[in-house]
Amino acid sequence: MVSGLAGLAFEIYELTFSLYLKDLGLSGLQMGSIFAVAALATVLLRIYLGHLSDRLGRKGIYGGSLALCGAACLMTPLTAAPLALKALRSLRDGADCVRQAMHALFLYDASPRRFKSLLCWTRGFEVALQGCGALLAGYLVARVSFQAPMAVAGVAVIVGGAVLVLGLPREGRNHHTRERLGLRSLLGLDLPPVLKLITARQFVFQVGLTASHCFIMQQWFMLKFGAPAATVGIIMAVHRFAFGLPMMVAGMLPLRRLRLAATVAITIQGLSVAGATLFGNLWVAVFVWILHDMIGASVWNPINVEWVQRFSEEGRRGRQASQSETISTLGAALGPLIAGWCVQRGWIDGPFVTSGVLTVASVIPIAWLPRSADGPAPVASAQDAAPSEENGALCGESVA
Repeated sequence: MVSGLAGLAFEIYELTFSLYLKDLGLSGLQMGSIFAVAALATVLLRIYLGHLSDRLGRKGIYGGSLALCGAACLMTPLTAAPLALKALRSLRDGADCVRQAMHALFLYDASPRRFKSLLCWTRGFEVALQGCGALLAGYLVARVSFQAPMAVAGVAVIVGGAVLVLGLPREGRNHHTRERLGLRSLLGLDLPPVLKLITARQFVFQVGLTASHCFIMQQWFMLKFGAPAATVGIIMAVHRFAFGLPMMVAGMLPLRRLRLAATVAITIQGLSVAGATLFGNLWVAVFVWILHDMIGASVWNPINVEWVQRFSEEGRRGRQASQSETISTLGAALGPLIAGWCVQRGWIDGPFVTSGVLTVASVIPIAWLPRSADGPAPVASAQDAAPSEENGALCGESVA
């Protein structure tokens, strides 16, 4: 339920925010800078909260991140100032990154062996609800105002936070560490070697991903094909359904050669995003573009999240996983700037073409991952092999 409400709010915010920026008449570089600043603003805080979750537990940080997401959604349509929009986007993006990190940590704490399956189901359900959010946002923007969908998003995610805090009386396991985290540790890269490789690969991927998945994702269909807001809402809904539902199916597949599966899926994603620019018909372009999620992200996304959890050190997993994910998402500061530069110069297809090239290039480091990256995660203890009742509840419907 929590993931579903967060997913609903996420896509309502994403679609409405992009259309709101366009309505304000901001330039491509101005819009790109808002997304870039948001990717950079909360870097150290996100790493520290991951470390703090190793000491104090995940639940409070998870709930707090949902509350901050809701506050940012509610306040966004109240301002048109670029500086204020940068601050609110930074708050929302930072809180949402923390939410996703805590969600993954919760699931891996409960059962490393079942992690990918659990993630596919909960994350797939979340993304499917994002599709509903896109439909709702497109309708409300077209028929009511920008304030209405943002209010719905804010209330939904705050309710999700309340359900989480009230519905999870305790965590399956608490990870306590005496390790102190200073500024040097926050800025350092003291990660296991394999996790460093995964982080570097994902950094390149994030540059490519966010070049096409920032403000331009919704606006491209308007600028290239003249699609109205309601039609863009339908496209974004199909986009999310084509990601979430196949991911739930992927969670049931007994994939063993994870390196090969990730390589093929990421390559398909890059070719699909760039290939969509070759077509002059809106719905043909949409079909080709949708493949990047249907047989791309639905496969590689849970594999990558599992690798981050698997190759983080036990007892420091909250900090190291957050550090890896945060450093890799620094690439998200470059992607929107690339998109803004392309739009500013009239190259509407530029963000998608650049995205495709960088996405395909990002598969190269996978060749250096060890054999242990394939197959299921190792069983750390009997508790992992047979999760306790409270751990099972942690991964059940109350979290989903």
